[in-house]
Amino acid sequence: MNTLPDSAAIATVALPAILDLRAATPLANALLASRGRELIIDAEQVQRLGGQCLQVLLSAALTWRADDIPLSISKPSPDFLEGLDLLGIRSVHMLEALSSHPGLNDPEQDGTVVLDKDLSR
Repeated sequence: MNTLPDSAAIATVALPAILDLRAATPLANALLASRGRELIIDAEQVQRLGGQCLQVLLSAALTWRADDIPLSISKPSPDFLEGLDLLGIRSVHMLEALSSHPGLNDPEQDGTVVLDKDLSR
């Protein structure tokens, strides 16, 4: 019996450098094409993160979680992490919410994405 994961069942989506409004639909399509498989999102090249693409990524996180399939962000660039912070998302919580780890199954640690800035101003 082979206990190694089937690499064909793991999908990787490399994020483009600029995640703006124009990138949101192609990003959503790329993520949807990977639905049903373990997903690794490579954020190494990200230079700018916009709100629409963040919404797509959060939606993917919730979708993969509801499907009980691992999803993780690999190699987040400093600009990606800064973009999360600028949009009011604590990057550590976002990465934990998107990463597959035992804490996500712990009822005391729900992996909630936390807004930590008052965005009404």
